[in-house]
Amino acid sequence: MSVYHYAYGLILLFFIPVSGMGQSYEFARPIPVDLSPQNAGEWTKTPDQTLQWTLKVQSPGAYSLNLGFDRFFLPPSAKLYLYSKDRNTRIGPLSSQDNESHLEWWSPLIPGDELTIELRIAAKELPQLQFHLNRINHDFANFYGGQITDCMIDTRCSEEDGWAIVDQYRDQIRSVVLITIEGIRACTAFLVNNTAQDCRPFLITAYHCRINTRSAPSIVAYWNFQNSTCRPPNTPVNIGPGDGVFGPVNSGAAFRASWQLSDVVLIELDDEPADDNAYFAGWNRSAQVPRDTVASIHHPNSLEKRISFSFRSTYAGNWETYDLPRPTGNHLIVPYWSVGSTAPASSGAPLFDKNGLVTGQLHGGAASCDTKDFDSYGWLYNSWYGGNDSATALRYWLDPLSLGLLTLSGKNFDNCTFSLQVFPGRIGLCPGDTAIFNLYPQNFNLPPTFTLEQETLPPGMQYWFEETIPGNTGSQRLFITLNSAIPAA
Repeated sequence: MSVYHYAYGLILLFFIPVSGMGQSYEFARPIPVDLSPQNAGEWTKTPDQTLQWTLKVQSPGAYSLNLGFDRFFLPPSAKLYLYSKDRNTRIGPLSSQDNESHLEWWSPLIPGDELTIELRIAAKELPQLQFHLNRINHDFANFYGGQITDCMIDTRCSEEDGWAIVDQYRDQIRSVVLITIEGIRACTAFLVNNTAQDCRPFLITAYHCRINTRSAPSIVAYWNFQNSTCRPPNTPVNIGPGDGVFGPVNSGAAFRASWQLSDVVLIELDDEPADDNAYFAGWNRSAQVPRDTVASIHHPNSLEKRISFSFRSTYAGNWETYDLPRPTGNHLIVPYWSVGSTAPASSGAPLFDKNGLVTGQLHGGAASCDTKDFDSYGWLYNSWYGGNDSATALRYWLDPLSLGLLTLSGKNFDNCTFSLQVFPGRIGLCPGDTAIFNLYPQNFNLPPTFTLEQETLPPGMQYWFEETIPGNTGSQRLFITLNSAIPAA
């Protein structure tokens, strides 16, 4: 069966990426469009009578494309796929589980200047479908193929390669992600723990990456983007892109807080981390500046993950006065990097003290592989209180229990489990009887609203849940009824 594909082609000018001190790294230009199943593409029927809508998107000369949907709601039967021209890259299937309250969805990057959108849906659910593409983002900077100077250290380097110090930060490396914003800017971000230790997927990055309530739904987080081997620093092989491939991806987030003076923004992913091996970094919000070793993990020029070390003590300073010491400053200044450096798209990278705790995030600086110069990090000590409200201060989110801790250890995502204590643990039922179980969630800080479901109930039995048990926050009652038509055992 042949299908005609509607082609949407565009010719663009080429631009030079924006970079420099305190500027976000731009790799793409947005192209406003108005495309939907109502005005573009081609409808066909598959052999099983499912409707299929297909649309080809082209932007000649683009190194990669990504898409922004400003209306995105998939009914239960719908399945969405995106394909690169060579079909080597496929996104999907996306389903109704990917719907969010903000009704947006932003795609990961797809290599090449052409991609295909394929939507499958049952005819009866078409009236429920909301599907409008309003942005095509044209990668002019070669997101996948950039270059950096050769002093950078792959996070894959280890003791076997002569880099035993990197092994001390294995957990912290798993907290760091590459993010794109509005499909056109790239920064580094990191997953961070909170005192409830409930694994809420909070990410911290830089304020100057321009994330706010409007742009947060466009966040795409790329996990495990790193090389498979250690390429020796200060060698030609370490200059260009490696063999890293994008791992699991999260799309969508909500703005939580920001404070411009310390260049910090806190967001919360719409869903739990897509990487089962993710790590929630611990933090140190004390007024003591880090002494001796500090490390920063980042994605320079949006390339595979790197790590840098300074064996000098940091000091307090202000962004406006660059590298001058200021005892009451809102930034931590790294005098220079002893090993490695940073680059555009490293913005937002965490600064870890010698105990592996976050103390700030990268704002910018004059550091490079060619110069022994400074980098400036927004200081967690200052960001903690911000403007003393939940929209500007990290403490409302990272210390929801008001414990007042100065430091908090990190946590593995695979430890984010919970259990239910059930009272009574066992009840015998006769036909027509109803059993009542009291359910008490343990070891997990549930959100204000949550849903419990029963998936293995035998035939002939019905169940329902009741609202929270009075006096027991987070608890619920489960009612199970045995149909009177089922004979007693």
